[in-house]
Amino acid sequence: DGIRVNCVSPGATMTSTFARKGIGTEYLMKMVENHAIKRPVEAWEQAAAILWLCSDDAQMVTGLNVPVDGGWAEFS
Repeated sequence: DGIRVNCVSPGATMTSTFARKGIGTEYLMKMVENHAIKRPVEAWEQAAAILWLCSDDAQMVTGLNVPVDGGWAEFS
């Protein structure tokens, strides 16, 4: 039927809620200590992966999990 199924797995993400609350930012920074890339993921970075998966450039990609997590899955 031409249906493709893929998944984006986000890591610790800098959101407006974290940015507004000092304690949230502190917690988020503690989380990224376990990331290979020592910073939070930005929402636009997750969106870029999703847009790519939805584009014609990824028309032959299916059954894929794309971890957009700064290397957390590989590093932990």
